[in-house]
Amino acid sequence: MHEEGYGIQTHVYGEFTFILPNDKPLSNNRHGRFRGNVFQLEVSNANDGLRITPETSVPKFDDHPIDYDSAVLTLVQAESTTGS
Repeated sequence: MHEEGYGIQTHVYGEFTFILPNDKPLSNNRHGRFRGNVFQLEVSNANDGLRITPETSVPKFDDHPIDYDSAVLTLVQAESTTGS
């Protein structure tokens, strides 16, 4: 389902392994979660023309939130017809 061949494997306890297009796992960040200078990150994002807000990751279509049930059903149906 991911473009360019990236993938995700799920494990017990909600852990994930992210898979690169060469089928190798992506290494974990040795620093864990981001603990750096948040102000500098915001400045860097702003310099790149990015304005990250709590709503940034909320997908919208015609100003309505995504219907996850419909999205997953569509993906399952597409997978079953393509055999991928």
